[in-house]
Amino acid sequence: MSKQRIVTLITIVIFSFLGMSSVNAEQFQVGTEWTLVYSHDQYGNPVDGDISTLVEAAKGGADVKVGTPSGDTTSFFTCEFVWVKDGLVVCQNTSHISIGGLEGSSFGFQDNAYHWFVMVNTEGKRDMSRWSVGAHTDRGHTQDTTGMEWYIRENNLVVGPPAP
Repeated sequence: MSKQRIVTLITIVIFSFLGMSSVNAEQFQVGTEWTLVYSHDQYGNPVDGDISTLVEAAKGGADVKVGTPSGDTTSFFTCEFVWVKDGLVVCQNTSHISIGGLEGSSFGFQDNAYHWFVMVNTEGKRDMSRWSVGAHTDRGHTQDTTGMEWYIRENNLVVGPPAP
C-alpha cells in the first residue's frame, strides 16, 4: 500500500471519529511530502530550481514553506498567506513566538517572549516585526535580505474511497 493511500485512510478515520460535519470523509485534500523547488541568494538570484515551478504550484493551491539558512541552522516556517504577482512569490507567517535557544539549558521560549511576524519574497527581501506577548508593545521592526529555500506540498484532491 502506498504512503499516500495510508495517509488517506488515516485521515478518513480521524475525520470520521471527530464528526467533522463540514468535511466529507470521502472527499478532501491531503498533502504528503515537501519538495524543494526553488532557492535563491540574498539578492534574489536563482541558486537552484525554477521559480516558475514555485509560481505555478502556489497559483494551484499548493502549501508553501520557506527555509532561511543561517550558519549551521536553518529556520523553516509555513506560509499562512501567499501572494503571486508578476512572477514574484510573497509569503507571510504571523504565528511564531520567540525562542530562547535550541539546545541544552537555553532550550525553550524566552522569558520576555514576543510574537514574531515575517514576510518574505523571492527577491530575497524579508520584513520582520516583533511585538510583546500579552501587550501591544513594539519590540522592533527589521528589514533585510537573505537567501531562501522554497518548498511546496501539493494538495491532491481525493474523491471517493481508496481503491482496494
